[in-house]
Amino acid sequence: MGAWGYDAFENDEANDWAAALVEGTGLRLIEDALAAVEACGADEVRARLAVEALAACEIVARLLGRPAALNAYPRTVDAWAAANPNPVSPALQARAIACVDRVARAPSELRELFEGTPWLNSVAELRSRLQSDR
Repeated sequence: MGAWGYDAFENDEANDWAAALVEGTGLRLIEDALAAVEACGADEVRARLAVEALAACEIVARLLGRPAALNAYPRTVDAWAAANPNPVSPALQARAIACVDRVARAPSELRELFEGTPWLNSVAELRSRLQSDR
């Protein structure tokens, strides 16, 4: 995985996933990314699945009107979210929060890869933006 930072879109795989989202329509790709992590259950969440799920959760946060600090990487995603104002159901919001929690705890290959870095803080910040009390 080519990563240059700790945020959801600061790696090649998340940006590749985002390109597929921008080319498609609707929330199906987001739901598929969450479902892939949910299907892991108690087994290890592989890094690629975790990266795609965190990118999906970041989109959910954007659709809720709670984007991360803007930078150059997710510009196409921001444009897609603005052009596709899909409503976020409480169920999808809850799934996104649960997915962030699952990726952040062991066994998670991405957590293991980023152990001892600010990655966990980035994930916690994403989770806080997904919560409804914000």
